[in-house]
Amino acid sequence: MNEVSNHPAKVLKPNLALKKALAYNYVPVEKLEIIDDENGSFETAGIINQQDKIVHISNNFDKNTQNFTAAHELGHALLHKQSVLHRDRPINGISKNVKRNFRTASR
Repeated sequence: MNEVSNHPAKVLKPNLALKKALAYNYVPVEKLEIIDDENGSFETAGIINQQDKIVHISNNFDKNTQNFTAAHELGHALLHKQSVLHRDRPINGISKNVKRNFRTASR
């Protein structure tokens, strides 16, 4: 018998919502680009191109991070209508020297 999980990370399937409900091309990739900014370097976890309806998710992170990133990109697809590429750092990819209050930070 199959056990049903109540853990949100195990039941959420944002890739299906992107593909089936919104007609996005969901593309897992081996690795995405490295970005250097004022906070250091980080590997991009996900990219959404709303104009072409494509989402790339890096396989270079654990499954929970990939799932979170896909859900985050789904939020962009539903809530924002931007015409430029949007790149997201992984939730675990913030440089150690960056102070961030997760209770009040929106991103």
